[in-house]
Amino acid sequence: MINNDFKRFDEPVTDYFELEAWNQGEIYRGEEYLEFDNGDLVLNKEDTVMEYLSDHYDFTLKLLDDVAIRKVAGE
Repeated sequence: MINNDFKRFDEPVTDYFELEAWNQGEIYRGEEYLEFDNGDLVLNKEDTVMEYLSDHYDFTLKLLDDVAIRKVAGE
């Protein structure tokens, strides 16, 4: 169980720095990320996306209220 907790801190296979994320985190070449309309780059990992959405509460509410977002999400 402890090993699983530390996997989120593993370095990526490549160490080529590609972009700086919204929280001054690093996005390496080959990693997937989300780019929002405001220019924020968010590493496409559940814990990082959840942190971004919780830090941008009003933005998250707007996304949830947007019918187009629900259609894309499959609701």
